Amino acid sequence: FGRFYSEAYTLRRAASTMQSNMIAWLRNNAVQQILQKCSPPTGRALRICSIGCGDGELDIALMEGIVRTADAGAFSGIEFVGLEPSPSFREKFMDNLREVQGQWPAAVSEQVSIRLEGEAFDPNTVTKRVNRAGADIVLLGHVLYYFQDKEDALRSAMGLVSPGGVTVVIHQSRQGVPELQEALLPQLRGSVRDMFSADDVEHLLASSLQGNLSCFARHDVDAFLDISQIT
Repeated sequence: FGRFYSEAYTLRRAASTMQSNMIAWLRNNAVQQILQKCSPPTGRALRICSIGCGDGELDIALMEGIVRTADAGAFSGIEFVGLEPSPSFREKFMDNLREVQGQWPAAVSEQVSIRLEGEAFDPNTVTKRVNRAGADIVLLGHVLYYFQDKEDALRSAMGLVSPGGVTVVIHQSRQGVPELQEALLPQLRGSVRDMFSADDVEHLLASSLQGNLSCFARHDVDAFLDISQIT
């Protein structure tokens, strides 16, 4: 199953602009839509925690957008902590980072600290891996699918945010791949299970998690999915 999933995931990515468009959005909007929504630190490093960072594509795009367009004088650098249990993904993260970090402004690039922790997100222990004062930005990029209790995972992630900080959740909408899942999964495995979309995230934030935040905003990023090869 693991090999099949990997091959199918690769094919899906090749047929969709979802990831590439999301990367572009982060590079172009990291400051205006994320950094300016929180209270950037003065005189210390910007703290970012990524839960399930994978190969780092989204995290690196976020950092790129910040170091290229933010007022570097507002903070002294970036302290990044990524939680990723897969050794191969952690290795790929560092490879991806080296490809782009040389293009960052030298004054900021030299002040970027990256620490990757080889473990899954555990609400009971993760605070030991993040600065005790919390993170200015907590990122969950396409990871809520993996949690059985998604509400608890999101609540715990939001609990890592320092006062004035923000939680960023990147999740697919009900359009595109989920529509195919709803159409094809009953034939392939008899039922549709584990469907969870950005609409469900928004519902949690507007209802049971409303008391854990002051406000939230949703941004939809358009993407293309080629289904011409599906028969």
